[in-house]
Amino acid sequence: MLISQVRHTVLNYRMLSAGDLVLVSISGGADSVALFYVLQALTPEFGLKLHLAHLNHGFRKEAEGEAEFIRQLADREKVPYTIEKVDTPSYQRQRKVSPQVAARELRYRFLMGLRGRLGADKIAIGHTADDQAETVLQRLLRGTGPRGLSGIPPVRPPIIRPLLRSSRSDIESFLAERGLDFCQDGSNLVPHYQRNKIRLQLLPLLEQEYNPQVKLHLARLAELFRQEEATWDDYLAPIWSAMHRQPASHIIRLDLNLFRKVSMPVRRRIVRKALEQLLGDLTGISYRHILAILGLTEGEKGEKIVMLPGGLIVQRNYGVLELRRQLVWPFPAQYDYPVDVPGVTKIKPLQLTVETSILPGSGLETYPAGLAAALAWDQPLPHLRLRNRKPGDRFWPLGMEGRGKLKKFLVDKKVPRYLRQYLPLLVSGDEILWVAGLRPAEPYKISPHTKQILLVQVRLKGRLEELFCNEILPITIFQQ
Repeated sequence: MLISQVRHTVLNYRMLSAGDLVLVSISGGADSVALFYVLQALTPEFGLKLHLAHLNHGFRKEAEGEAEFIRQLADREKVPYTIEKVDTPSYQRQRKVSPQVAARELRYRFLMGLRGRLGADKIAIGHTADDQAETVLQRLLRGTGPRGLSGIPPVRPPIIRPLLRSSRSDIESFLAERGLDFCQDGSNLVPHYQRNKIRLQLLPLLEQEYNPQVKLHLARLAELFRQEEATWDDYLAPIWSAMHRQPASHIIRLDLNLFRKVSMPVRRRIVRKALEQLLGDLTGISYRHILAILGLTEGEKGEKIVMLPGGLIVQRNYGVLELRRQLVWPFPAQYDYPVDVPGVTKIKPLQLTVETSILPGSGLETYPAGLAAALAWDQPLPHLRLRNRKPGDRFWPLGMEGRGKLKKFLVDKKVPRYLRQYLPLLVSGDEILWVAGLRPAEPYKISPHTKQILLVQVRLKGRLEELFCNEILPITIFQQ
């Protein structure tokens, strides 16, 4: 019966292709052992090649025995295997997450890494219909939306879950009928964690007192919501494409003018999609976080900011809602370095190089842009320096009348607050000659009468280059 169920699930979700190399994630428990034997039974039909993958998380003394059990199983069945061990407690302390989150992150990292090394096509995981019911109920209790109620996906390439429509009782019957051994993880029998409490206490109560088919109904509910969400995804695709920009892997910008034109359900899904794209999943993100982000979109002027789990910062910058993972840029809080004129100045702490050269007034064929500037240099200034801004800075932007506060210029240029401290300034004394990437100063503009030109070029590498090219230079991306 179980083999027939799994065959139907595999065909229904197109989980396998002929000749696939499948990593079978195996803990030694009933579900994963049954998964292996069922896939082994389907191997002739699909032409599969199986490879067992086991990770010892280093939590329990029994784990060594489980690893040995799998080693013996693989040798007996003549199936290749990989067994590795990690220090999950140390990783948990480092990441400051729960033991379950730490174990899951390391397990999937192990599986994806092994898949890459072996060139495997699929990773099979032994989640069952009971796991699906527990997941839906857990998310319902925690507070979730339609996507959360869609539960565990049967397929999320390269991961497949062939047992997701099979109950734990069917699996146990399959193992008992064939006399197949498996390991029993004692931690699953202790109601210390919420999921164990749901499995051991809440679901049995619901089955006995309210509906003996509650697990089946919860699994069906997940399937219905998954179909609904797939339809939503198709509907949102063109809206998302028109509304968002992603200048770097850690940044997504949403056009607020377009965002405000769609209905609230669409807005919520757009925000969720942006979060998933940046974070990988929505672990740690709750409905109140979504509401906080939506609250940023209200009003028309100024900047607002929300800090979210996972090092995520969401900020409204004028007509843009920006979501970004916080990166640590290698800038000191304050910096101030002398610049050679003419010459090449390497500033290692900033990972940048400043090149300066003197040209005749007629020696500039095209006016530079971005991280380069051409300044009138008929009256050279002494002691040029490169520094970031400080309180009280004043600046006379090219094309403007008179000096004003540098802060006001940056606000008018719609430079987000978090980026303002990164901008290098070329200065002589208190005089700002150039705000790198934005504007030179009016007193140093080139005219037909200019006899001598100072050409300044800032060259970056690594993450600084990403910062300027993807965040500072295109700050008016939605105003084009």
